[in-house]
Amino acid sequence: MRLWKLIFCLAAPFWGGCGVGSFPLAPKISSLDKDAITQTHFNASLGIAKEKPHNAFLFSEIQKLGLFDAIVLATGEPSCLESDLVVEFENYGNYANSLPFLTGLTLGFFPTIADDERGYIFTIYHCGAPEKNVRIDCRYKGTAIIGWYAIIGSLITPNQSFIHPFSGRHYETQEEQRFYDFLKWKIVQRQEDINQLLQLEAAMKN
Repeated sequence: MRLWKLIFCLAAPFWGGCGVGSFPLAPKISSLDKDAITQTHFNASLGIAKEKPHNAFLFSEIQKLGLFDAIVLATGEPSCLESDLVVEFENYGNYANSLPFLTGLTLGFFPTIADDERGYIFTIYHCGAPEKNVRIDCRYKGTAIIGWYAIIGSLITPNQSFIHPFSGRHYETQEEQRFYDFLKWKIVQRQEDINQLLQLEAAMKN
């Protein structure tokens, strides 16, 4: 038992230093943009092929937004009978992947700083005409800081959120809210283009 206590005491500073970080948040949406979001709804269903990489993740993400009548997770390629439009995941942002080696050796006093691009790209298209599509790019860039310097970074940079081993969920909650607002706004910005796809869908059915 004493051995485990000794290991914990030796590892705690290392764990604490590497567990402290400052990461970019999605751009903040203005109150006017939020009003535009609340007034937008697409009377359409989106189909997603669950076998394709990351599409199941995208299904859960878009389902939370409430912008469409229904989100259909299809087996195989979604057909025009199952949904009005099809959505497909394209790519993630270039997340920071630097190893905080020196940060760990110095117990968090030497920071690891890296460019960090978060979010992802996906495409909405007409199932009968894939060349007719709308590309939604909801990536955003910032700086990732690991180590105690992240405390300063989160104070001097407005779009940074501070995280430490005991507040991870707080950061995730804040990050999620900002990101989903940002994602909704990115879709609403393409409202006219998406409506054109729906008009094409209506014309093909007639």
